[in-house]
Amino acid sequence: LFPAFLHTDFGKRSVFLYLTGALLIFLFIKLKSFLFKKSKEFLMHLKEILLKIYQKTISVKPLERKFQFNIKLYNMKKILIVDDEPNIVMALEYTFKKNNFEVFIARDGKEALEILEKQLPDVIILDVMMPMVDGYATIEEIKKDDRLAHCKVIFLSAKNKESDIEKGMMLGANLYVVKPFSAKKLVEQVHEL
Repeated sequence: LFPAFLHTDFGKRSVFLYLTGALLIFLFIKLKSFLFKKSKEFLMHLKEILLKIYQKTISVKPLERKFQFNIKLYNMKKILIVDDEPNIVMALEYTFKKNNFEVFIARDGKEALEILEKQLPDVIILDVMMPMVDGYATIEEIKKDDRLAHCKVIFLSAKNKESDIEKGMMLGANLYVVKPFSAKKLVEQVHEL
């Protein structure tokens, strides 16, 4: 079985078969290790198989890219964007997805709070003036929820009076950004939080 597996050319597209084979071998060893404890031939074949798997894996660039992509997915930060202006939502969604964020969208505070019942984002970008539930009422609800204690909240608003900014910061925002804004700079500010 092992020499046949070792000398079969599965092609570059089937490195997955090598990895699956290695996993099956590992499980087989675990289940039947007492049969092979003294088998030098088996250990020699296993070493060759693992070496071949390693060589095939590092030589297949599409597979490497796939692994890197999966690692990126695993490390993705979650962000909730709460705004009723479609153009701003679209621009922010595109920018944050491009910067390796998992993005959730809400059009008002009520929808945001519904999302927060199921999702725990790392960052929440929150407009102030919205229908149903405004940004100030939304952050008050967020701060009451212990599950969301780790969330960083950024107000993104056209309300630029000193009193508006102070109110936002007093309610617990980590940052207050005034519209119009730079999406690139906002991403940098999010990373700095």
